[in-house]
Amino acid sequence: MSVSSADHDVEGWHPVRVAVPRQRFRLPGAARKLRDPKPMISWCQKEVRTPWKAIMEVGGTPVFYFRDSADAARFALRFFPIECG
Repeated sequence: MSVSSADHDVEGWHPVRVAVPRQRFRLPGAARKLRDPKPMISWCQKEVRTPWKAIMEVGGTPVFYFRDSADAARFALRFFPIECG
């Protein structure tokens, strides 16, 4: 996976790593389940007006890079909201 709105180097951009959901109990042989990045890519295509990139790291973790820090913050809050209580 390498999807972007620009072909620029990501030096100085704002990364948001899609973390593997934590499991309370680790079962032997349980596979790490990654979140599906397709809805995130779709959101970026519709909502982000500055250059962005989605890159799959070697270990299979998707990382989204944003040129504008405000886009990175909006993305993070949209997909990883802070729980208050």
